[in-house]
Amino acid sequence: MLALVLALPAQGIAGFDRQSGIDALRAGDYALALDILEELALDGDPEALAYVGTMYERGLGVAPDRREAFTMYRAGAELGSVRAQVALGNAYARGIGTAPDFDTGRSWLAKASAAGSSRADVTLARLYLEGVGGAPDPGRAMELLRSASDAGDAEAQELLSELYLRGQRAEPGAAPVDAYVDAASEGDTNAQTQLAYLYQRGVLAPRNLVEARDWYQQAALKGSADAQTALAYLLQTAEGEARDPVLAAEWYLQAAEQDHPIAQNNLAFMLLHGDGVERDPAAAAAWYRSAATLENAEAQNSLGHLLLTGTGTERDVSEAIAWFERAASQDNARAMTNLGYVHQRGLGVPTDHRAAARWYRRAAALGHAEAQGNLGYLYQEGLGVERDLAEALGWYHRAAAQGYAYAQRNLGYIYRHGLGVDRDLAEARRWYGEAARQGDARSAEALAEL
Repeated sequence: MLALVLALPAQGIAGFDRQSGIDALRAGDYALALDILEELALDGDPEALAYVGTMYERGLGVAPDRREAFTMYRAGAELGSVRAQVALGNAYARGIGTAPDFDTGRSWLAKASAAGSSRADVTLARLYLEGVGGAPDPGRAMELLRSASDAGDAEAQELLSELYLRGQRAEPGAAPVDAYVDAASEGDTNAQTQLAYLYQRGVLAPRNLVEARDWYQQAALKGSADAQTALAYLLQTAEGEARDPVLAAEWYLQAAEQDHPIAQNNLAFMLLHGDGVERDPAAAAAWYRSAATLENAEAQNSLGHLLLTGTGTERDVSEAIAWFERAASQDNARAMTNLGYVHQRGLGVPTDHRAAARWYRRAAALGHAEAQGNLGYLYQEGLGVERDLAEALGWYHRAAAQGYAYAQRNLGYIYRHGLGVDRDLAEARRWYGEAARQGDARSAEALAEL
């Protein structure tokens, strides 16, 4: 999906913005990162406050100072930074730079979670597992981790798997599966949903989608938005006769009306593409907006695209850019790629190949094929970066391995003309052929010429 983005970045020391500071931090250049981010923090930038707090807490480029970290977290949290809210909640709960106060910590984490932060759910889950603020509560922890896992949080997925594999008990004195079965059989919707998830993933029991569907449905019928969403996804993505997009859309709608952001996002997708429902771009835009407001990054990215193209809503490039930025701030690789494209093409902003390369590189590092291919092109042409055909070739290969036709076509071109490599028509035919099989007309024409 195409995308764009923009909004003037916060500026720190001359020539550097917040993202420059974050990039420096990730690259281990703590002195530069602190110079940039601390100045922004002094100007009241909430995200910079969160990052500077992390540097003080961990002693990155500065002597560890937990009290200063706490001060930074609190200031950023009060200004609306979800990252700072998560850090502040953890600091209160664990007594980092302040007296321990689990209830206040939980309150800040709940605030971040309500804004769509799966990181808040994982952080609170760890507190429950460790018994911070009271007795350990693995059942509540697993509920939070499952929610974060369904939202795509890799740490939650890994931790949840570890707990399942270790035989983590949902209730004291009960075996894992037995505890879920007993509670589910008594009508506990959380247990029914969790048991369905176990069957769906094949954890602690053989994978059984029929059982998963049955348990999800029992909880869904009782109004559980999580179960309704999970059941809808199961029906939407099933293979063969088991796939039922019409019923999937109905369940998504029930969950969406309960303000479930994932359900709203997925329902919007079905409405946009006419899958199981009559195509209705305007309704899709409305549901994307609802989910985006709940901080669902995928919805923010999709809403930005609709606003950019005027699909289902009045065209508004400025608002589109703002939504893409919000999605990118949550490390959404698609939004980062869209930001790169905006700067590369000068859509709504002056053309800036250096900025394009920076955004593409961030998304490419997350494995996004389009970003990898586009970054390869910038290296091939020397746009915003020093021309480097070896670097271009490497990024093209990464993208092509994921099936990105544009990168495959460019590999064909490179091998056909011997750009930075020995001319190799066999390799050229191979890559042109891969792209042509995906319907790339230009690759098919080039293949016919060889």
